[in-house]
Amino acid sequence: LLVACGMVAVPRALERPTPTRLAAVGLITALLVYTQYWAFYLVAVVGALMVLQRRWPLVAAIAIGTLTFLPWLPTFLSQRAHTGTPWGDPVLPGLPIGETFLGFSGGEEQEGWLLLLLLVPLVVLGVFGRAVDSRRVELDVRGAPGARWTALVGGSTLVVGVSLSYLAGQAFEPRYSAIVFPFFVLL
Repeated sequence: LLVACGMVAVPRALERPTPTRLAAVGLITALLVYTQYWAFYLVAVVGALMVLQRRWPLVAAIAIGTLTFLPWLPTFLSQRAHTGTPWGDPVLPGLPIGETFLGFSGGEEQEGWLLLLLLVPLVVLGVFGRAVDSRRVELDVRGAPGARWTALVGGSTLVVGVSLSYLAGQAFEPRYSAIVFPFFVLL
C-alpha cells in the first residue's frame, strides 16, 4: 500500500513540487523505511534517479523521510546482527529474481508455474509493447513510454536488493521482494 501511495505521490510532486506534495513524499518515505527494511533499496533507487534528474526538492523530501529512521538505527543494527535468515546461504541474484517472479505468480505449486508462464510474457508486453491498432501490438526495445519508469524503478530496486543482499552474505526469501510487487502488478 505504501509503495502504491508513493507511486502516486512522487509523480505528483514531480509535476508540481508544492510543500504538501513534498511532505507526502517525505511521510511515505518515513513510513516505508520503518515498515519494511527492503524499502531502503527502493528509496535509494528513487533518490538516485531524482539526483540524476536534479530534482532537488524531491531529493530533500526523500532525505528527510529517511532521516526519521535514525532513532531506530540501533535497533536495526541489532536486528541485522542477530536475526535475518541464518538458516540459508546467500545465492547469486539470478535465483532470487526468478523466485520473486514465481512468488508473484502463486508459488511453487503447479498453478504458480502455469501462471508464471502467462505473467512473464504479459510483463514483457507491458514494458515493451505498444498498441498499433485494436489487433496488433508492436514491440519497442526502448520500452513503452508509460512503462519505462515503472520498469526502471521496480526492476532496479529488485536487482539492487538481491545484489546487495548477496554481497552482504544474506540469504533471500521471496517475501522480501514484496516492495516491488506494485510495480509488477502495474506493468
